[in-house]
Amino acid sequence: MSWLRSPLLHYLLLGGAAFAVLHGGVEDGARARVERQSIVISAARVQEMRAAFARDTGLAPTADDERALLRREIDTELLYREALALGLDRDDRSIRWQMVEKMSFIEGVEEPADAEAFYRQARDLGFDRDDPVIRRMLVEKMRLLVQARAARQPVDDATLRRHLEAHADRFRAPERLSFRHAFFSRARRGDRTENDGRALLASIGTVDASTAEAVLARHGDPFPLGNVVRGRSPVQIAATFGDAFASALAAVPVGQWAVLPSVVGVHVVRVDALTPSAVPDLEAVRTQVMASVIAERTTVELDRLLAALRQSYTVSVDDAVSPS
Repeated sequence: MSWLRSPLLHYLLLGGAAFAVLHGGVEDGARARVERQSIVISAARVQEMRAAFARDTGLAPTADDERALLRREIDTELLYREALALGLDRDDRSIRWQMVEKMSFIEGVEEPADAEAFYRQARDLGFDRDDPVIRRMLVEKMRLLVQARAARQPVDDATLRRHLEAHADRFRAPERLSFRHAFFSRARRGDRTENDGRALLASIGTVDASTAEAVLARHGDPFPLGNVVRGRSPVQIAATFGDAFASALAAVPVGQWAVLPSVVGVHVVRVDALTPSAVPDLEAVRTQVMASVIAERTTVELDRLLAALRQSYTVSVDDAVSPS
């Protein structure tokens, strides 16, 4: 019975009770509570979930996959029902627009003269209960409600530092490389590309470093980003030069020359500097760490809410799959 002491549950129940009093009275609130007691996942809906999984993954769902899909469907339905109980669908412009549009389509009217009347008619017909777009809106509003509550909880620096230490790899800055290169275009040189690059490397090997840099500047083909690259991560380097080039460059010692192929040609390269990967100070990533703490708390709060709601509903599935 510990779920009864959940602060979030109290907040939601109080919100639902207040809504029932302010918008429809005790009878509407009682009817909502009765409607919220039972959830039925039809066999047709289970088949839809299986088909969607197969379409998205190209694989037939395993028994574990089906249990996960069913659990997600039940959680979504719980959040949807709770959003309705809290009246999150009332006075929502997006939901109102969706319902008026749907009613207008059925009536064959492009611009209804009385949008409010169309809205009330759509509500009377239950259009807000079977529309997948409205359903997604309400589920997202519930998630945002839980997130807002998590964000209001104070977060001190000690908490942020502990979170940064516990998830160091999540915030670790990647290593960064600075290098210079002469570019030999495969489109211009064809079969001579690699030989031309190796010939330049051989000539560089007979001169000192400062002279070699001058040689680099006089040889090769124009490169769109220039011949000096500073402070780029492996991911950034791969985006320009290709994965194979980025991997090979990481193995070149600082101060040495190498000939490396890329997606566009061949490069005679010297690595100038390597900044190792490191966990930054809190101040450098405070915003990201704060967002991560709130996201983690939101997950905990949402799990608590769903656990409480599961005990308030009778769930039945018209299929052999079990959600447990």
